[in-house]
Amino acid sequence: MATSKITNMGALLLVFGMVLILGGGEVKEVDAKICPQFCYDGLDYMTCPSTGSVHLNPACNCCIAGPGCTLFFLGGTTKQC
Repeated sequence: MATSKITNMGALLLVFGMVLILGGGEVKEVDAKICPQFCYDGLDYMTCPSTGSVHLNPACNCCIAGPGCTLFFLGGTTKQC
């Protein structure tokens, strides 16, 4: 019975040691965001600061389009992202 406990404890320490050695690498921080899964109806095109006044295929919403972009709707209205 005592030998069984020592063996189990040794196996557990071995597993934890392997996790620390193999999985103990760097932890990297990632900038991620969750975008809502909807698309505005009636989008015509969009412009973004990085492309100037070039008419781009519109993204579904501002979260996907990115900051500074403008969404243009078929009716003439706009949405600044």
